[in-house]
Amino acid sequence: MTVEIMAPAHPENPGPWSAKFVPLVFDRDPETKEWFMVATFYSCTSWYNLGRPKLPYTEFRYRNSQWVQQALSEKLIGREANMLTSIRSSGEPNHTISSKQLIKRNPKIEPEYKGIVAKWRTAC
Repeated sequence: MTVEIMAPAHPENPGPWSAKFVPLVFDRDPETKEWFMVATFYSCTSWYNLGRPKLPYTEFRYRNSQWVQQALSEKLIGREANMLTSIRSSGEPNHTISSKQLIKRNPKIEPEYKGIVAKWRTAC
């Protein structure tokens, strides 16, 4: 998956984020001013490679012009996802706030994809 800020162009924008994870939360930390991405895995192998963390997430921080992967910061638990959770292999069409809300209300989408949950049971 790849996420890139296309507009507005601004010198403080982070470079493109690209990883074999599903992006869930993209924001800027008000304390450190670092951009961050919280992502989840889409295969058991990816979770195993993460070291089987308690929660199904990994975090990336934009530091020194590169994305650095780290364990999930506890302060992010409870955050609502602000990225799409129904990413298609063919790419996503342009979405509106309304179309994103429809995706979030879909009962087939598990809670761990709608926000950063405090408890989770793996099916792996």
